Amino acid sequence: MQAFRNMIKGWVGKAILAVVIVLFVLMGAEALFGVLNAPQPIASVNGDDVSQQEFGRGMELQRRDILSRMGDNADPSTINEDLLRERVIERLVGRLLMKQAVSESDFAVSNKQVNKAITEIPAFQRDGKFSQGQFERLIMESGYAPKQFIQEVGYDLIVAQLKNGLVSSAFATKGELKKLINIERQSRDIAILKIGHQHYKDKIEVTEEEILQYYDENRFRYKTEEVVKVNYFTLKANDFAAETEVSNDEIQTQYDLILEGLKEQEERSASHILVEIYDDQPEAAAREKIDGIKAKLDSGGVFAELAQQYSEDPGSKEAGGDLGYAGKGVYSPEFEDALFGLEEGDVSDIVQTEFGFHLVLLNKIKFPEIPSLEDKREEIQKQLKEQKAENIYYEKVDELKDIAFESGDLEAPAEFFGKEVMHSGWVKKSGNSGIFSSGKVMSALFDDEVLLGGNNTEVLEISSQESLVARVVEHKPASVKPLAEVSDEIQETLIVQEATSKATVKGQEIVTKLKEGASTSDFEVGSDLRWEVISDAKRRSPELGFEIARHAFKMPKATDSGKTVDGLQTGNDYTVIIVTSVKEGEYNLSDTEEIQLRRYMANQLGQAQFDDYLRHRRENASVNIRKPKG
Repeated sequence: MQAFRNMIKGWVGKAILAVVIVLFVLMGAEALFGVLNAPQPIASVNGDDVSQQEFGRGMELQRRDILSRMGDNADPSTINEDLLRERVIERLVGRLLMKQAVSESDFAVSNKQVNKAITEIPAFQRDGKFSQGQFERLIMESGYAPKQFIQEVGYDLIVAQLKNGLVSSAFATKGELKKLINIERQSRDIAILKIGHQHYKDKIEVTEEEILQYYDENRFRYKTEEVVKVNYFTLKANDFAAETEVSNDEIQTQYDLILEGLKEQEERSASHILVEIYDDQPEAAAREKIDGIKAKLDSGGVFAELAQQYSEDPGSKEAGGDLGYAGKGVYSPEFEDALFGLEEGDVSDIVQTEFGFHLVLLNKIKFPEIPSLEDKREEIQKQLKEQKAENIYYEKVDELKDIAFESGDLEAPAEFFGKEVMHSGWVKKSGNSGIFSSGKVMSALFDDEVLLGGNNTEVLEISSQESLVARVVEHKPASVKPLAEVSDEIQETLIVQEATSKATVKGQEIVTKLKEGASTSDFEVGSDLRWEVISDAKRRSPELGFEIARHAFKMPKATDSGKTVDGLQTGNDYTVIIVTSVKEGEYNLSDTEEIQLRRYMANQLGQAQFDDYLRHRRENASVNIRKPKG
């Protein structure tokens, strides 16, 4: 489990989860393959092809990802399809390059490893356990053959081995770490002068001719939103709960499974003594030290006292090495295996982990409370009825797909399922509430086949327990608002633009004069222009704000003049920035902090090396990309 968690931290593991969770759960085979009938491959890499099917899958996956990150106001029309195509093709080319790389090596993965990875994917689980039915349903809906999907997961696990090998071989020196800390903890004395655009607004006049010209040139900015009225109905899993029955045998079987699961939830109170491995204490020295501690313990030493005296874990040392209670999956595999192999009061042999050498003491075992069958009966019955209702629901959704597709209205499908057709008010492309806040639903409603063709939408899954089918009954296209309605808004826009320009010009003039030797006092006028001085400012000083702090810490160190000067557009204002002093950060890390940071830096360097490796293969590959259809 821990190995799989480590694997999914990288891009390969995330790709597996993305393919399963996003692609399988959010889309059906119809949406995936409906427009991709051309057999011509989209690209070839060293003679191997990227198919139209793979391209379509990647496009849909990326669209879903973009819309999910947009949130409730997701608008599919804002997606740049050309840029999306380029990104998807490059990712598919990169994936194929890595497949070719691992096929040239001796990397391998067993069927057991692949099966284990698949069973641990959340999308294939129910109640925290792998569900064969859930797996088969999602595979079928995706258009994958099980063998093909299993093969893809195997490839990704092998690629993860290659990537992890490159990343784990990287290292960071103490000198590199010191340089990073000196830069990261650097402080600067900074003075800023904000030239606000508000100061100029009252002095600007806008003519009717200017407003009319701006309106004519920017009509697209003043369109009303396209809106529709919709008829719809939903199917929910709990609609079918009344049709289900649960037997006593089924309840007993589920109760037995619960008991088995509870037995795996025991927690163990542990203490440990840690001896770390680092530059000044290499593995041999650390081993010698832990051997000495073990000898003292075997000679009658008290574990807690030895932990306080010798342990190098600052978090538990003072408490005699006490780590408290924890279940499985918390500690590293080596530590966990040792701990869960002990009896109460026993001490392990010496255990080596990535942190160093340990001696582990099992203090106490705490078992979960075991409920009686009668206590759990009602809960289990409810759970099983919901599962059965869900199975019926999936079957009914498949029926609805056919009926809704063939029907010229919603009344017949609604009557068939005993549902009432609902009627919406005016619905916009984005910014709605309830079911119409879903980007998937809005994309379907404003699709030409539904909007203009008078067809029902496909059956849309708006959650794992609810699906919707809808039909547009009235449509208002977008239109340009009349000038009279937007005249005041345009006037304010033009005033702000001109005021911003004046503030920028003024700020740039001040920067030029300061660089020529002018004094800061020459540009401080009452409350309109006033210098603000921040001494010993850090990179994340809240007084500066992110934008100004980032710019100020990019400015070079002071020259012979004693200061550096620059300016920055900040929204509609302009900020003059002076750096008068730079103080390097202090390197005062503890041994533990140094180990952790060096490990982090090594990982970042390893990631960069892997990216370079992939880039090198890309530059030296024979890649032919064809223009995609659609």
